Amino acid sequence: MAPPLRNIQDEEKIYEMIESRYKINNDSFVSIDYEQKIRIDVRSIVMVYRKRAGNVSSTIQSAHHIMITTNGTIANVCREYQNMLRIESTHIPACISTDLFGTILWLQRPSKLIDYQKKRLLADCYCALQPNKRMIDSFLKSLEKAYKDEKIDESKFYFLRAHPVVRESLMNITKGDYALFNDRTWMEVYDEIQEKADIKYVNEQHVHNQTKLELENEKKKNRDLENRIKEEKRIKMEKLNKYSSLLGYFFTIMLFGLPYIFVLAICEIAKSLYTELSLTSVFIVICLIIIPAISAIVYKKGKNMCFKFANEILYRNSNIEES
Repeated sequence: MAPPLRNIQDEEKIYEMIESRYKINNDSFVSIDYEQKIRIDVRSIVMVYRKRAGNVSSTIQSAHHIMITTNGTIANVCREYQNMLRIESTHIPACISTDLFGTILWLQRPSKLIDYQKKRLLADCYCALQPNKRMIDSFLKSLEKAYKDEKIDESKFYFLRAHPVVRESLMNITKGDYALFNDRTWMEVYDEIQEKADIKYVNEQHVHNQTKLELENEKKKNRDLENRIKEEKRIKMEKLNKYSSLLGYFFTIMLFGLPYIFVLAICEIAKSLYTELSLTSVFIVICLIIIPAISAIVYKKGKNMCFKFANEILYRNSNIEES
């Protein structure tokens, strides 16, 4: 393991080196179209340096953190940047090409090459599904020509230049065959994107309506359930009130009704015994008149107490709140 290297990298310097190399390799290179892509690559390289914590190594195994790319320009720039930092050429850069990595892997562990080739095959398949550089350059030129001829407005122009979905639609239209490309391909690409957006909107609207219908059905079920519960509770309350009334009358008759009748009967019999006009008779008769009145009041209060007691017993056993 070599001595540690400073862990702070010059992101702007790496960006400028990559941008400069792209301009050398491609005369029609436009910085604004590739800015986001370059920024991602730069951040990936810087993160590798940070993971290494300033350490450098001359072997793959001891490097621990490496960025593998199919982009030779990125790998070359990373090696040049490392040379600029005065790191020995034998040390492993933060980013290397897939070809170099495969060669090193095969030389050190041939048995591991099969897994690597599988991953490389998947990467190649992904690249095959992307439009090649020639087609992209032709597409951008036809797009710029249409914009200069005022066949496309500014918003559509910048959308078709920068949005990632354009590449997918371009491959769908041309099937990767440059012979199918023409000056109106940009229009076909935009129409396909618009059509997919409309289909997506219709599907989302359908899903929204379906969800809304399901919610309405669920609300209706909940309302029906609540109404059914209320109706069941109402019927049960009616039965409880009926039973409570019967039980209240039973308690009233047994505890207050019969004694009240007995007191009235005694008073009437006693009145018939005091028919003579005397002070004592008058006093007794008055008492016999007051006693039934007091008994009636006691009977009325006792009746209310009996009905309340009957309600408490029934509602307590039925687990229903009294309304």
